[in-house]
Amino acid sequence: MAFLRAALARNGSHFVEETSGRAAVSIVQNSIDNAEPFDMVVVDRKPSDIDGIETTRLLREVGFAGPIIGTSWDLTTNVRNEWSDAGCTEFLEKPVDLAQLIDTVAQLILSAAGQ
Repeated sequence: MAFLRAALARNGSHFVEETSGRAAVSIVQNSIDNAEPFDMVVVDRKPSDIDGIETTRLLREVGFAGPIIGTSWDLTTNVRNEWSDAGCTEFLEKPVDLAQLIDTVAQLILSAAGQ
């Protein structure tokens, strides 16, 4: 995730990193409760406790309505379907290409803003 943090920071984004899926859900839920929700969440398929698909499902259950980008080395059709069913918006295969990451983030933020 250091790569993602550095890439997004260079482009003016604020980045909060968490290696635990459960902790990430808690952080996002707190941001919603405080009326300062994140614009987007990037989830890895293999965090330290629960997988990215379950993390995505939990994010949607706590009310996160923004885009969720899932990252994984394995983006087979079955994995994409599972992640999509959980509420994932977009997928990026590892190793994540910087230009593709920035383009995906920009497109999703513009789309979420109705542009």
